[in-house]
Amino acid sequence: MMSLRIPLVALFLFAACASPESPGDAPVEAPTQESADAAATADGVPAGWLVRTDDGSAPSVAAAEGTDVDIRFAVMEPGFHINMYRPRAIFWHPDSTASGDYRAAATMHLFDPGQRREAYGLIVGGSGLDGPDQEYLYFLVRRTGEFLIKVRRGSETETIVDWTAHDAVVPYNDETEGTATNTLEVETMGDMIHFRINGADVHASTDGSLPTDGHFGFRLNHGLEVHVETITASV
Repeated sequence: MMSLRIPLVALFLFAACASPESPGDAPVEAPTQESADAAATADGVPAGWLVRTDDGSAPSVAAAEGTDVDIRFAVMEPGFHINMYRPRAIFWHPDSTASGDYRAAATMHLFDPGQRREAYGLIVGGSGLDGPDQEYLYFLVRRTGEFLIKVRRGSETETIVDWTAHDAVVPYNDETEGTATNTLEVETMGDMIHFRINGADVHASTDGSLPTDGHFGFRLNHGLEVHVETITASV
């Protein structure tokens, strides 16, 4: 049986931005602007959201530009705007969970990454994310038009699909006019896990060892500027 929990901020994004073609989406009443504003702390950082860096350091996080911080993480309608100045990290809200059969999706806009081939994308199946036994499945893309699927268990990672070029990935190049937009989806259907980019299947797996029940969120590598327009899960 599928279960799903989405926090206030995600509900706001879901109601304002989710595609009408999303299957089985229950109607959600968007909060008022006052309640959307209340979902951020006094300095604008999204309230309740948690961040974990790959190296285990405690990053300094703020919403304002030009401050000496590791991560800029701000509510910026529609969605969140993030600048990764130093660490690589995952972002999740404790109330954002999905299990059973569901579809998790994130629409993300990459701004000029220079020559860096750093990755960004979706995580699902998260558990123990604030401890030594963290586990999650992650599905990433990068500016060169490739995707990657891996699992992290504790301090170890396992590659499910190594960096693979695919026409479905929108690369960042001279034709993107400032941003490259990609929607990544992980859909669980019985024993099958589908991985999609911009609606196209790029991989499917029946590997029952892959974690899919748990927290969903997103992952960004260092040196990137990304706008997360939506981060949702639905039946």
